[in-house]
Amino acid sequence: MRGALDDESLADEGADLLDRAEAAALRGELDNAIAMLAGEGSVRAIRIRAEALETLGRFDEADAALDPLVARLGSREVTSGDELAEGVRALMVRNRLRGPARAGQASADFQTLMQLLGRAKNELDRLSWKARLVEAEVLWEKDNAPEAQAAVTEVLSLNPKCARWRLLGDMGVSGFDFDRAESVALRLDALAEGSADAAVVRARAARARRDPALAEWVLSRALATYPKHRELLAAGGDGGGAV
Repeated sequence: MRGALDDESLADEGADLLDRAEAAALRGELDNAIAMLAGEGSVRAIRIRAEALETLGRFDEADAALDPLVARLGSREVTSGDELAEGVRALMVRNRLRGPARAGQASADFQTLMQLLGRAKNELDRLSWKARLVEAEVLWEKDNAPEAQAAVTEVLSLNPKCARWRLLGDMGVSGFDFDRAESVALRLDALAEGSADAAVVRARAARARRDPALAEWVLSRALATYPKHRELLAAGGDGGGAV
């Protein structure tokens, strides 16, 4: 949650399996994460597995891994706000894999995701910070920065230690508000020393300011800790600070 992906507790077999698997995936240890999830059928496990397969380019396997979850969401079997938010994040993977099947489908897909999130946060759990976080991610993907920012602000009011508020740093870079981006990076560092999220924000900001040397310096330090981290590796070549 805080982005402390190298915390020693995440290497302890007594720790929550899904936390360990997600940390492994975020560190870029994708095959390891998939192996850890063998036989796991929870909504979160399905989402982590599908994201890992997608990142590895195993698109057909990722799509197939989502089939059981899509059926569960359609039957309203999921009754937890956090679980339903995880389900929406999984549907975002499927939408990326398949793309809009016909004209107007993208809009329909967006409405479906927002309806599910509305149920998660308004009917199932009014205090679900995860539902609001996924809502922010959906809105950001649709280039709706004002509403995405409002959703992230709600996340922070419910869970100030959630590092996924890095979205505000991404928004700062996209809007060339580099002071804002740096303030987000500083807070991420306060949550987890040597934060990979903070490094991504700073590197993208440096590239947007046309300072590739600074970007590479920031990334080299973070990659020393997380050599397989996919976002760090991508930030080294995304050029122009694009988010």
